[in-house]
Amino acid sequence: KYFILNNGSVALAGRVLSIDATENGSVIHISLVNLLSTPISNIGFNATWGGEKPVDAKEFARWQQLLFNTSMKSTLKLLPGQWQ
Repeated sequence: KYFILNNGSVALAGRVLSIDATENGSVIHISLVNLLSTPISNIGFNATWGGEKPVDAKEFARWQQLLFNTSMKSTLKLLPGQWQ
């Protein structure tokens, strides 16, 4: 699964390698594809909530609200990698 995280000024694009459970949450291992330093809020992207996205356009606003209003306490740790 590829993803884009965007806060309106910086976007992080990558690929999820694996997800491991921990005592109080989970660790998501990602491979970074690109770090975009320009706003990309006008570019559409696919994201998933609960493993699926709505097929009815009327459900999209509620789904999007759930997706973006779900709080996550996360830390980002960059580990040595290899450019390809």
